[in-house]
Order: sequence, then C-alpha cells, then structure tokens
Amino acid sequence: MIAVALLLAAGAPPLPVAVRRFAARHASCVHWQGEEPYDAARGREIARGLRRECGGLDAERRRLLRLHAADRRAVARLNQLEDVGS
Repeated sequence: MIAVALLLAAGAPPLPVAVRRFAARHASCVHWQGEEPYDAARGREIARGLRRECGGLDAERRRLLRLHAADRRAVARLNQLEDVGS
C-alpha cells in the first residue's frame, strides 16, 4: 500500500490490479517453497499451500506479459519475478 501511495503521489498510475495480485501470489508461493515439513501434518499444509499459490503461476506470468506488453512498468515488474517451476 505504501508503494502504491508513493507512486500515486509521484503522479505514476498504479500497476494493473492483475499484476499486483500476481506479485502477491508469487510472494506467497515463494514463502511456501521455503517452508520445512517438520511433521506429516505440516507437510500436508505446505503441499496445499504450494498447490493453491504456485499452481499455474508460470503460465499466468506469461499470460500477463502478453496482456500488458505495452505497459513498460507492468512488464518490468513481472520480469522481476522469477518462474517458480509450476
């Protein structure tokens, strides 16, 4: 929110909603990828989180890059986010 407020204050429009949501989902996916399954229940929880947050993420990134190809800021933001192998 602070970053969006700073961009608006600087006169730059915010990134498209879909790009912002993708970035948040990407961050959540990376978080789940770093979790340790210290027991079976935690392993199941991590597997659910990975499916929910990481499933189809790479294809979604490619789709958003095509959709927002004319928006340099959106493309730059999407290019900052690495593929997660989904």
